[in-house]
Amino acid sequence: MSGAMIFIKEDLKVNDTQISVLAGILNVCALVGSLAAGRTSDFLGRRYTIVLASIMFLVGSVLMGYAPNYPILLTDRCTAEVGIGYALMFAPVYSAEISSPKSRDFITSLPELGISTGILTGYLANYFMVALPLKLGWRLMLGIAAVPSLGLAIGILKMPESPRWLVM
Repeated sequence: MSGAMIFIKEDLKVNDTQISVLAGILNVCALVGSLAAGRTSDFLGRRYTIVLASIMFLVGSVLMGYAPNYPILLTDRCTAEVGIGYALMFAPVYSAEISSPKSRDFITSLPELGISTGILTGYLANYFMVALPLKLGWRLMLGIAAVPSLGLAIGILKMPESPRWLVM
């Protein structure tokens, strides 16, 4: 989002306050997702909750890339961030529950490593997309986030269900 903000401001003709709300809405919407994730996980299980989170992030990312105006962009951003709230809540839990005690420390650090790597990759992608035309550049910056989300959704389906959830 940080690389796209200047271009969103210019293309959609929004003010600084609207850009600040667009950036800051992450915490509010992720909080909603993390609060709803517990009940969802009880109903669907850990693995399918992560799939749901991936789908929400995928849909939000694609729709952000197509947003014709600020209110729709804000709504799509919130959709993606609710998915992030779900994932932040259950990716570490799922990792801990499926790993053996011997490798649990290492395995539970992988979601955080993935987040840091994703942020770095986003900055690098933004650097290369800055040369694209205004209408395309920021949309691609936001929409390309759907790719790792799709990878997570497919990859998690190949993983086993959490043994703890199966017992419940």
